[in-house]
Amino acid sequence: MVVRSEKITGQSARTTVEVMARGLHNRNISELCQNINVSLQAVSDDLQPLNASLIPPAQVCPADYIIYPYEVESKLSKLDPSKACGPDDLPNWFLRDFAVWLSEPVAAIYNASLCEGVVPRQWKL
Repeated sequence: MVVRSEKITGQSARTTVEVMARGLHNRNISELCQNINVSLQAVSDDLQPLNASLIPPAQVCPADYIIYPYEVESKLSKLDPSKACGPDDLPNWFLRDFAVWLSEPVAAIYNASLCEGVVPRQWKL
């Protein structure tokens, strides 16, 4: 006899933001969103604010290395929600379900890292 995890945990097969808000934040979606924002912001907490006078002129990255938002969206939309979270503790279902909105900022951050030749410490973990 096969027992599905949904029966054990009482969750539906596809968890939604509303279900997460009900379960984790007492039906408060804005509190859930705030906690997600805090988690995403933590990636850069150890960085000092930029001093605009020290920023060198912009470098042009070769077109071969540029990552486009549609490529990021394609990869994020194929994530398996049953797999474990990464070190950021963001569930794969969140990244998959919000791929449309996350793809542009993720591509911009990744392209900036490539063009500047700097990899954030959190990415190395």
